[in-house]
Amino acid sequence: MKYRLRDLISVSQRLTLVRWANPQKTQTKVEFIRLEPGYWYDKYADDDMYVQSLKDWSVTLRSTPELIEALKQRGIPYTTKKGCACSGGKLNVTFPGIEVVDE
Repeated sequence: MKYRLRDLISVSQRLTLVRWANPQKTQTKVEFIRLEPGYWYDKYADDDMYVQSLKDWSVTLRSTPELIEALKQRGIPYTTKKGCACSGGKLNVTFPGIEVVDE
């Protein structure tokens, strides 16, 4: 198994993920990692809790017609939500930010 940031994300991201702290799976540990766009990673790929944290991580960006079209073309599920009043009520798009591939 390997993973990377989706190609729609062009800047590095700092993630807070959870993984098992011991082989007996009785303690968890918070893991802080930085992922760079364009690189594949396999750190902790055998940890089921960590992999689930990767799959659950999502990113929220300002909605543009180009972004919506790119998500549709790639078959990436997304949700839209109007932002708070301080942002002028602009539309935001949330989608899974990590691509996970089983080898």
